[in-house]
Amino acid sequence: MTLTRADWTIAALMVGGLIWAGYYGRSLVRSVAQFTIAGRGTGTWLGISTGAAEAMGLICIATGVQTGFTSGFSWMWVSMSMTIMSIILFGILGLGIMRYRATNVHTLPQYFEMRYSRGLRIFSGISLSVGGVLNMAIFPIVESHFLIAFLGLPPVVHPLGPAMPTFAFVLSSMLDRGADRIYLFNYMDDGAGGPPHYQALLREIGNLETLAGKPRRHVLTYADTWAPGEPRAYPLPARCSAGGWAAFRIHTGPRPRSGEAIAALGIVGDTLVEKQTLQVRVNGELCRFTGPCDLPQPKPDFKVHGFAVPLAQMNRGYNLIEVTPRKEVTFGWVEFSVRQ
Repeated sequence: MTLTRADWTIAALMVGGLIWAGYYGRSLVRSVAQFTIAGRGTGTWLGISTGAAEAMGLICIATGVQTGFTSGFSWMWVSMSMTIMSIILFGILGLGIMRYRATNVHTLPQYFEMRYSRGLRIFSGISLSVGGVLNMAIFPIVESHFLIAFLGLPPVVHPLGPAMPTFAFVLSSMLDRGADRIYLFNYMDDGAGGPPHYQALLREIGNLETLAGKPRRHVLTYADTWAPGEPRAYPLPARCSAGGWAAFRIHTGPRPRSGEAIAALGIVGDTLVEKQTLQVRVNGELCRFTGPCDLPQPKPDFKVHGFAVPLAQMNRGYNLIEVTPRKEVTFGWVEFSVRQ
């Protein structure tokens, strides 16, 4: 999903308004009672709306969106029925709430001490604290994944540049084909990820053993300049009609021994790609469609889709990707990705 400037403005105004309300409300707090129970001055409807707002977190929105996607609007009737019943029973009639407020306690553990014992108050207080800490450990994980998917954000950000798998495994392919040494002449790419990563790169790229077992990305590359009279051949972009055939050959160096191999195909434009849209084979073996692929940098601006490749089907050296589409598509990106 791509947010427009108006969407970002609305979100910024809401967040800014919440921050302002928090700072302004803090200036009005003069006691513990005002902080914990609003000075016992909250009316019925303000209490109902405050309770609803307190219970409405991003994780609830994410849950509602997922439930609506899988079950339609049927879940709304249950949610609305529970909300209406809660407002009537607890908000308007005050079932249990009125007698609880009459005790003048600030917290539930304090009420447990009055009703039962001090030991139960300590136990319930510790349980509530531990539960809150666990919530704050789990909720942000779910909410961050939701925001990444909803806003189309990259799952991994490298502030100092992209990670090394792409560059390092171009070199592994060269070593596997018989290169004695790798000489980085004027290599000044910020994509190495800063001094620590650059030092690791220098230590690892000279030997296939030090490169083994690490994430690998083998992107289809090609020359874009030719000598006069030399035949020109652009493998990408490659347009393929419905029922046609396209093939891409990529040298991937040593055969991977473990992990997960993915054939990633980038489709130019807004073509809807589903399970049946592309039939992909790697070295003759049919590959399973895994859905959209979120690649780290470098990556194209258009969508990339993944196909699971059995490791046993991967060859040492060149591997062949064959594609038969059911609709006309234009391929703009092809790579093998091996994740450990």
